[in-house]
Amino acid sequence: MAANDNSSVSISLNNIGSILHEEGKYLEALDFYKQSLKIATDINDNRVMLASSQSISEIYAILGNYEAAYKYHLQYSSVNDILLNEEKTKAIAEMSAKYDIDKKQKEIELLNKEKEKQEAVTNLIISLSWFFGFLNRFQIDLEHEMLKRYPYKCPFCLDLPCTC
Repeated sequence: MAANDNSSVSISLNNIGSILHEEGKYLEALDFYKQSLKIATDINDNRVMLASSQSISEIYAILGNYEAAYKYHLQYSSVNDILLNEEKTKAIAEMSAKYDIDKKQKEIELLNKEKEKQEAVTNLIISLSWFFGFLNRFQIDLEHEMLKRYPYKCPFCLDLPCTC
């Protein structure tokens, strides 16, 4: 049988045990719970192991067999601890993954901003190169043109009087 089939059988046996337990047929329920627990243990199905061992412990307590009830309660506690640890480990892994994703996203944003700055500087350099190339090609003296346009102002700071 496949693991999924065994899991289904184990769950079904546990459910039958629950019905018999509710009807007060404790010995019959105990038999189904034990079968369910054995299969769940063989396939390492902790959820069914948890339910079956807890139910077996309850029935033994009802029947007055406290030693057996304690034994199965210890098994229940052990499996419950395993499940809680698995859940905590999973939650920690999810939080760690989310943190890593957020951290990488921020790194990407910073890199994109840096790239934009570099592109802006490159575009400025290209524009100034074209501008000065144009001035040179047509032999335009920028200082002379500034003095023509603003005759009484400083060609560098455009203040009157000069503040350079």
